[in-house]
Amino acid sequence: MASVFELLDDERICEKIRQRLPYLFVLAELEASRAGRVGMEIGTLREQILIALLIYKFGEENVNLDIPITMPEVDVMFFGRPLSIKTVTAKSKVIPAVKVVWNVDWQRVQEFVEGYRPKSDMLLVMVRWESEGGFYLVPQSAQEEVFVRLGRENYLHIPKRGTNPRGVEISRKAIARLITHPQTKGLTIKWHRPTADLKEGERRLAPYKRWLQYWQLRGGAMRWRDEVHGQVLSEVLLASPTIPPPSTAAGFMKACLRSKSFSTESLLYLLNASTEYFAKVLRAWRNYPIAPSTLWSLRRHTMSARNTMTI
Repeated sequence: MASVFELLDDERICEKIRQRLPYLFVLAELEASRAGRVGMEIGTLREQILIALLIYKFGEENVNLDIPITMPEVDVMFFGRPLSIKTVTAKSKVIPAVKVVWNVDWQRVQEFVEGYRPKSDMLLVMVRWESEGGFYLVPQSAQEEVFVRLGRENYLHIPKRGTNPRGVEISRKAIARLITHPQTKGLTIKWHRPTADLKEGERRLAPYKRWLQYWQLRGGAMRWRDEVHGQVLSEVLLASPTIPPPSTAAGFMKACLRSKSFSTESLLYLLNASTEYFAKVLRAWRNYPIAPSTLWSLRRHTMSARNTMTI
């Protein structure tokens, strides 16, 4: 059975994480910001980004999001095993504590502390903007070992009574031992903030852009659904980080045309993307000999899609 620890065995996935996670976390910050301040919903947005990564790599059938309320520390069931997802922003080189549960009621905080033991694997992302942070996969066994060695009082950081508790944290000392534990798998990430690459207007509209495009679509309910379907296909097609050989690209278009799940409107959007997609393919492979039959296949499938639009 697969496990979350296989994630970092795939160098292609590791490179995606290094390159894309900082950008996606910036977009999450823009969406969660009001008047220049990042709201508490940033944690949920980051969690969604990481869950999407797991679904992308392992398939949605292996990532169960229906978690009972009796498991507050668990975010997903991954191949039947509980997984906790934590993200934290470090503002210095000091390793930060990590919130393990949010709660403002002192009685519940005390009950949580008294009954606490590590119950799941952990995916921990440590964000350190304009410096190095990390992406860590910490097994339950490593957490249990550190918990026993440090003891409950040192493993958990418990707020002082009489103050606003706002939950319980895993202490800095415990986090330092967890991310350096021999069983932990880690990936170093350089957290460059790419907002400088975005124009002011793009930064301002970034949180609303994905919803704006749906309001801008025209037509009835059926056409609206088809256009959304086609736009999603186009975005996936053009966002592909790898450039396949022209023969593979031709095969992709052929499969799309044969699929009964694509409507005419969906194929219209796909055709617009495919023109740019095939141009990108041919540019990438311009120094390699391409069989005339492959070029003809590309043209034929594109023309077939165009003819489908006029039916």
